[in-house]
Amino acid sequence: MFTPMFAHGEEVKHSYVPDGRRVLQLPDFKPARAGAQRFTPEEVRKHNTQESAWIVIHNKVYDITNFLKHHPGYDLGGKVSTLLAIKRCLGTDCTEEFCEIHRQSNAWNMLKDYYIGDLLESVQNASFNRRL
Repeated sequence: MFTPMFAHGEEVKHSYVPDGRRVLQLPDFKPARAGAQRFTPEEVRKHNTQESAWIVIHNKVYDITNFLKHHPGYDLGGKVSTLLAIKRCLGTDCTEEFCEIHRQSNAWNMLKDYYIGDLLESVQNASFNRRL
């Protein structure tokens, strides 16, 4: 049996939820009701760091901060490329990337936990400048 280790030799200990996420990856807030909050692209763009990580998928805004902070890529080298791909999309509309990577995966079910609101209706059909 393989026991993951940090580079300095300490054993990595994590508890997991049934869908494979680490418990620490779960949000520390209760998901919002649909349409409860509306955000502008400018507000979303401000949350492009590991300390405050938001993404937009299909005009819905998600706070994935805990998911990112406790991603296995920080402990296990094999997940680093996934982590870097996620970090590149922070503060943007990453609908295209998310749909391409997660065509039929559990990630769609996980998203519900991180939902915090919607993109303002006035900008939903406009081109949301993805890159900062």
